[in-house]
Amino acid sequence: MLIKRTVEYEADIEKKNKHQFEIGDVIAFTLTDGEEVEAMAMKHEEDGVLFVLVDCLREEQPMMKDGKPFMREYLNRDLYIRFPEEVRNMMKPFDHGDMLRLLTQKEVFGENVFSSDIDEEDYERLEPMKDTRIRIAFQGKGGEWEWYWLADRLRDVTSSANFADVNNNGNASHNAASTSHGVRPAFKLSLI
Repeated sequence: MLIKRTVEYEADIEKKNKHQFEIGDVIAFTLTDGEEVEAMAMKHEEDGVLFVLVDCLREEQPMMKDGKPFMREYLNRDLYIRFPEEVRNMMKPFDHGDMLRLLTQKEVFGENVFSSDIDEEDYERLEPMKDTRIRIAFQGKGGEWEWYWLADRLRDVTSSANFADVNNNGNASHNAASTSHGVRPAFKLSLI
């Protein structure tokens, strides 16, 4: 029998050291609009711990709207402010300055399954993502199985407006950027 730890840290989460989180630990919190989410610790980094939502958010979003990039703005403007202040205060920006981002094909599958505009050397497979069940996400907590976006804009496919995604079976796929899919963001907590 495999038992996974679920970690409950109340407001004193700010006092916890990043090394007290084990890969696979899950934290739960409520977004400011009342949506309950859980996030799993995926990787220890030099300046914090990388977390990814266990499931997608309730509302699907497209990667592009009206032919213009949309997802990055949605993540770092609209979604970021929905995170509770105590979590936002612990968040550490990624190298490109964003507080939230999508995972890459390499982080989920260990390789760029489809030709991508993202440099493979910048990422490595996240250990929990080797488990198909961890790759599968639901739409909101307790929703239906969901397809969700990855960060990779694809090259050498039928349209340059295609992005990689993960289908409801946990496998690699891709879709037109105007399609609405699940959003399963990653963020980094600085807990030192």
